[in-house]
Amino acid sequence: MTTPNWRKKLKYYRKKSGITQEALAVKLNTRQQTIVNWEKEDGTNPSIDELYQITKFLGISMNDLFEEDEEQLLIAAEPEATYNLKKKAVSESDNITERLNKLEKDVGKIIKHLKI
Repeated sequence: MTTPNWRKKLKYYRKKSGITQEALAVKLNTRQQTIVNWEKEDGTNPSIDELYQITKFLGISMNDLFEEDEEQLLIAAEPEATYNLKKKAVSESDNITERLNKLEKDVGKIIKHLKI
């Protein structure tokens, strides 16, 4: 799994600003471990309010973090339940596609059989 670009960018802009994880955590009234989790590959996502506070504190825009990474912005901004529903819908769509492909093969076999 690769680290989403926004996580790398968060770490980059934080370091560029000379801000430690601890200082950012204090500013956001959270724990340092929370900042660590936001920056690591499979970490948790900040809320949209926390993202706003981060960008304001670091003097950057949301676009600076999420440019060319819209899916990650949606994931971070959506409630987990909504994201899970979308993920389930995609999975069900894939299942339907597989079933349609199988049906197409079966129909092809029937047509071939009828031509004999």
